[in-house]
Amino acid sequence: NICMPVFTAYSAIGLLFGVGSATIMSIAEGSKEWQTRNKAFTLGLFFMVILGLCFTIYTALFIESFAFLLGSSTTLLPYVILYLKPITLSAIPFIIMYALSILLRSDHNPKLAMYALMCANFANIILDYVFVVGCQWGIFGAAFATALSPVISLSIATFHFLFHKNSVHFTLHFFDFSILKRIIKNGLGSGLMEISAGSVI
Repeated sequence: NICMPVFTAYSAIGLLFGVGSATIMSIAEGSKEWQTRNKAFTLGLFFMVILGLCFTIYTALFIESFAFLLGSSTTLLPYVILYLKPITLSAIPFIIMYALSILLRSDHNPKLAMYALMCANFANIILDYVFVVGCQWGIFGAAFATALSPVISLSIATFHFLFHKNSVHFTLHFFDFSILKRIIKNGLGSGLMEISAGSVI
């Protein structure tokens, strides 16, 4: 429960850039602006990776302070840190997982988005049993199972690109400040709604 706002932060970032990019992608597709579509997709993923990396580095360096910031007591601190470590190391997969389900739907593959998220949830349940009960890893096992679930989800989502089902592509010349402003403007409402719930928790 103490670590729950971390997942809210991940989903808030994912929704911010997922909804923001997907909106531009859909509008650009309607107006046949394919380069804008590719830029919005690449730009959104780029900033999600950067923010996820910053989050991982921060928590790796200041994990105790971060645990206290979340509301941990001195008694609970060892358990909170034990749970946080695998969760914060998988910040990038978590953030992209929340966004990719939206982005895949915008690229006309809603079924794969659903399958990817369902498999992640089922894998989390099964791995919880394997690591907690089978391996006797306790709370670390529960965290490790949860940390692996977005990796599984993203592995399934990559089939969209491996099997060439995608109409959107990565581009090297992606940075466009005007598109970035539009992404943030379009996705800010979804991100704020999500982060407000985490703040209450």
